[in-house]
Amino acid sequence: MRRAVFTGRGVVAPNGIGKEAFWDATSQGISGIQPISCFSTTDMLISVAGQVNNFAVNDYIDRKLANRTDRSTHYALAAVQQAVQDAELVLSDENSQRVGAVIASTLGGIEYVVRQFQPLYTRGLRAMSAYTAIAWLQVTNVGQTSIRYGIQGYCKTPTHDTVGGLDALGMAYRAIQRGAADVIFAGGCEHLLEP
Repeated sequence: MRRAVFTGRGVVAPNGIGKEAFWDATSQGISGIQPISCFSTTDMLISVAGQVNNFAVNDYIDRKLANRTDRSTHYALAAVQQAVQDAELVLSDENSQRVGAVIASTLGGIEYVVRQFQPLYTRGLRAMSAYTAIAWLQVTNVGQTSIRYGIQGYCKTPTHDTVGGLDALGMAYRAIQRGAADVIFAGGCEHLLEP
């Protein structure tokens, strides 16, 4: 078996963006659970959530791609970019067929679809974004990562619930051990904060 190691980390989480901010908050016991501020919770049974604040999508992807993708994809692409920088990885030096991505997602870009309901029901089918068909899929984060970084190797999307990210790490670890890939971006990404 080959040895597999973590060489770079990227994080977008309610308690920190970037590995340093995330680790500082985590080591101080700061969870990131807070009152929901992006919509009214007056008539709801829950009023708190793990909400990512101060995320500047334009620091990671251009406006055109941001408009065509869900927030979960924004977070995934930001975390992958951070991991590439942290590892000081030069992807052009790698064989693209030996680079992969394993990014877990249970709901995919469901928030993007929810935002399309209003134009659908008020103005009709043609008012929906054509990108809805690809923005909501669970595999979108792996797909967009592959497109952005020219990845042509081992790619998977675990779609089960709370342990998906951990399972993605295990899948990536075992794939590298058995020689299916040399480099794999691995983790989990989920975002659903809608009334």
